[in-house]
Amino acid sequence: MGTPLLVLGPILAGTWLNTILLTFEWTQAFDYFSLFKNDHKPFRIIVSLCLLFDFVGSICVYYMVYYICVMHWGEPESLAIQNWAYPLHHILVGLVQVIVQNFLIWRFYSLSKNVPITIILVAGALSCLAGALMTSILIILNPTFEGRNKLLVACDVWFISAGIVDVAIAGAMIWKLSSYNAIGNTRTLIHRIIRSAISTGSLTAAWALLVLVSFRVWTATNIPAFFSLTIARVYTVSMLYSLNMRKRDSLKWGSSAGGDMSGRDARPGDVNLQTLSLGGGVHMHRVVHVDTEVDTAHNLQLGKDQHSDDNFQPTNGKLEIL
Repeated sequence: MGTPLLVLGPILAGTWLNTILLTFEWTQAFDYFSLFKNDHKPFRIIVSLCLLFDFVGSICVYYMVYYICVMHWGEPESLAIQNWAYPLHHILVGLVQVIVQNFLIWRFYSLSKNVPITIILVAGALSCLAGALMTSILIILNPTFEGRNKLLVACDVWFISAGIVDVAIAGAMIWKLSSYNAIGNTRTLIHRIIRSAISTGSLTAAWALLVLVSFRVWTATNIPAFFSLTIARVYTVSMLYSLNMRKRDSLKWGSSAGGDMSGRDARPGDVNLQTLSLGGGVHMHRVVHVDTEVDTAHNLQLGKDQHSDDNFQPTNGKLEIL
């Protein structure tokens, strides 16, 4: 296992980083539930589940340190055992990952209606969860750190899938958004959503890559734990950032007819542009209600009716087709 620095240090530092991220996560969650009291029920359920899983996962993280530094202090043999908190934490990480990834996949599908790509992305997300479950089962069967080599394949499946899916989701969103020919505020808005997709997708993918590389390079130490103990919090924070960005953008771009971004104005059935517009109405021969960056899913179908021109221009806080 190596020196105490490489055994205890990474786990202890991981708990510090976990506390920082968990605090930020709950701050973002407070903002979400305060600003979007009437948001879509599935969104609120998804956020609540991620908060619950992260809370229980954080208890597991703190127990890992308590187990080594308090309950079994001075017992070197305890350092060689991965107790129940390890597999439970990994299962919770996999659940948070698959929830956040499928939420983002749903956004892409609602925006593009592209079934083949959506199926591929969902399969990748499920393989990520399968890797997490496989890793947890192997830890239960081989709880000693000497058995870590048996986890290599499962961890490869887990974190390679996670990184690829995160990048693929961001890439699919960018591809679809870039296909729209828009001008003025609409183009600026699309570019803003693209930047958000790049930043959130690259952050989670990079974190998954750090876990994988550190586990491959420092298999005999706990250095990988510094990254793996906090990865679920990174996923949840990135999702909450996307959700809360709607309010900031609604203040910047205005609201349609004074519509409240947090109220029932954001309806899942509102014609297809809801995630593109971060607050405002869109006129396309008929009004298309646009609310949220996160719902781009529902509202960015800039379909063509008899006016085959897809150019837009802002008019008194609304966007009208030319």
